[in-house]
Amino acid sequence: MEGFWGKMTNGFGYILEPKGFAIWWEKLHQCILRKGESHCMWPLLDIFEHDESNIGSLPPTSRVVSLAAQANTKVAITKNIQYLQNLGLFPIANGQVICDVEERRD
Repeated sequence: MEGFWGKMTNGFGYILEPKGFAIWWEKLHQCILRKGESHCMWPLLDIFEHDESNIGSLPPTSRVVSLAAQANTKVAITKNIQYLQNLGLFPIANGQVICDVEERRD
């Protein structure tokens, strides 16, 4: 995930504020509950609530990744961010801190 967040800040100009898991989860959970079935993550809510501590977690590996694979991953990260921007899930960065999920669509 380090490559993703680095690309978001250095490559796309987002100003991001790190949050602890508990704060992040509470904001996401409340947003999903507030919007209900219209929230894109509503279908996953049961999974998130059941196993919240493992969201996005993978078991550690000792696999060595080639330089070519690393470069391909960086390209994929960039294309994924651009795709999410085009969908409207990420606003185009304008140098403002976006603190809440609700603020990003304004």
